[in-house]
Amino acid sequence: MLPGYEPNYIAATFVDPSGKIIKVTDDDDPNIYLVHDPENWDGESKDGLLIIGQTPEDNTLAGFEGQNINSERVINHIFNEAERLGKQNDTWVSWIGLAHLNEFAQLMRSKEEQLKLLAEMKNLEKKRAMLLLQMLKNNELMLSDIQRRQKGFTDWLAGRIITRTLLGLYGSINLPGDEAADHLFPESILDEIDREFDAKNSQIIKKYDDMMKAAQNR
Repeated sequence: MLPGYEPNYIAATFVDPSGKIIKVTDDDDPNIYLVHDPENWDGESKDGLLIIGQTPEDNTLAGFEGQNINSERVINHIFNEAERLGKQNDTWVSWIGLAHLNEFAQLMRSKEEQLKLLAEMKNLEKKRAMLLLQMLKNNELMLSDIQRRQKGFTDWLAGRIITRTLLGLYGSINLPGDEAADHLFPESILDEIDREFDAKNSQIIKKYDDMMKAAQNR
C-alpha cells in the first residue's frame, strides 16, 4: 500500500504485472490494485493486493479492460475525468509504482511463497514435537516398569539420562525435576511453537513491507 493512504472498500480496478487492466468493478472504490499473481487470482479478492493508484470515480476505467494502464490514453483519461469532476486533489497515480509493476509483483509473490513455506515448517515442527513427546512417554513407561520389577536404581538412572538426551533434541521442551513425560502438556508446547512462528511470520511481512516502501520512495 502506498504511504499515507488507507483503503476503505473492496477493490475496483485490477491490473496485472504488465500493466494490463484485467478487471473494473463499480463498487464505490476508486483504488487501482496490482494483481501480482493473475494465474492464481480468484477474480474478486483484494486480500494481499498492492494499491498502486486511485481514480476520480470507482468506474473511471470502465471500458478500458484489456488496455495498459501505462498508456498515454488511459493516463490522460484519468486526469481528464479528475478535472471534469473537480477532483484533481483526490486523484493520484503512482508513477513510480506504474514503472515498476513487475518488480513489485515479484516481491509480492516471493513474500507469499516465504509465508507458505513458513507455515509448512510450523506444521512439521508441531508433528516433530508430538512425536518426541510420544517417544518420551514410551520411554518413561519402560523406565517405570523396570523400576517396579527390578528395583534397579542404576538402570533407572541410566534410563533417565536417555530421556534427557532425547529432550536435548528439542530444546524448547523441558522435563522439570523427575516428572514423567505424560505430565507434559502438548497444548503448551504447540502454543510455544505458534508464538515462535508468529514472530517469524511478522518478521517476514515487515521485511517485504520495508522493501516495498523503499521501492516506492526511490
